[in-house]
Amino acid sequence: MKKNNNTNITKTSSSKSKGNNDMKKVVLVGVGLTATGIAGYFGYQYFKKQKEEQAKKQQPVTTFSPPNIDTPSTYSNPVYTEPTKKETVDIPKTYSNNASSYSNAYTPPKPKSTFPLKRGSKGEKVKQLQEAIISTYGANLLPRYGADGDFGKELANALKKLNYSSVVSESLFNVITGGKATQNSLALQLYIALNKSDYSSTMSLLKKLNNKGEYSEVSDEFKKYRLHGGVRQTLVNGTLNTFVDKTQKQHIRLEFIRMGLKYNGNKWSLDGIGMDKIITTEPTQIWLDGYSSVQVPVNMILGIPIAEKLDFTLFKNEGRHFLVRTNTIRKL
Repeated sequence: MKKNNNTNITKTSSSKSKGNNDMKKVVLVGVGLTATGIAGYFGYQYFKKQKEEQAKKQQPVTTFSPPNIDTPSTYSNPVYTEPTKKETVDIPKTYSNNASSYSNAYTPPKPKSTFPLKRGSKGEKVKQLQEAIISTYGANLLPRYGADGDFGKELANALKKLNYSSVVSESLFNVITGGKATQNSLALQLYIALNKSDYSSTMSLLKKLNNKGEYSEVSDEFKKYRLHGGVRQTLVNGTLNTFVDKTQKQHIRLEFIRMGLKYNGNKWSLDGIGMDKIITTEPTQIWLDGYSSVQVPVNMILGIPIAEKLDFTLFKNEGRHFLVRTNTIRKL
């Protein structure tokens, strides 16, 4: 009897031990599956991100070409039209309440001219431009409409005949009308100083240019003027051709080198200007003006950056200026 009892106890202990082992195996298998699932999830996320980055890098690089669209340069309020006789209703012209009075008559504001002036611009500035052209070059340049304050084909053709740009900046407006140069018009101030061969003023103005981007912008404007009554020149050539003293030339060269221009002993260049261009890092919007924008893809070369303000970068492309969000671009 005792032997049988011991045998039963042994069998029971063996059964419990086997059950515990089976339970441990189940737990370990469950933990292993969980760990495998977690590792698989994070592995999937990692490879997904890598794939997206690779796809972005493989996007073809394109170059931004400004759209040729006519956008309104000024805002015009809707024109109020008096109702016809059939639509006429009895509306009191004035409302009086004690000492105050109210008039419901609507007077649309006059359109304002804003720079740059171009086809479609209207207003006092356009009229001043037309009057200056007639006064200086004769009425035969604007024979049909004269100084009507409307920038149309006739005015555009007149500017072309005079070898001026058909898009009139504030600086060019001041040149044509004989107005005083604005503080920001370094190109015009340099043109005046160089025409006078004023070395001191020229050096002071050159020191205001801090980099290649600023030089490029001023030089583009400077090339619209005929220095000393001759041919159009870049700013660097016009400046160095004006002064013959070796010491003065050396100081001028140092100023252009400070701006970032390169000199190989014979020729000046904006060496590495391609490195100054910006490219999009994601699909983004390009603002053409205060009214409209276009969507551009990733890896599009936009142009040359001019300045950064708040969250936007001003850049230049084909002589025109545009805005793009700074966090969507990088320099090449």
